[in-house]
Amino acid sequence: MILVLNCGSSSVKYRGYPDGKDGLVERIGEPGGDAPDHATALRSVLS
Repeated sequence: MILVLNCGSSSVKYRGYPDGKDGLVERIGEPGGDAPDHATALRSVLS
């Protein structure tokens, strides 16, 4: 599997190949966001 990440200041976008899984963790570190920090966001992508 190949995992492509695009990490911004408040989001992580990802896509896996060849299975086509993709997603977005957004508003990282913001109130009501998907994750409190980038490390937590990356753990959720890899799980």
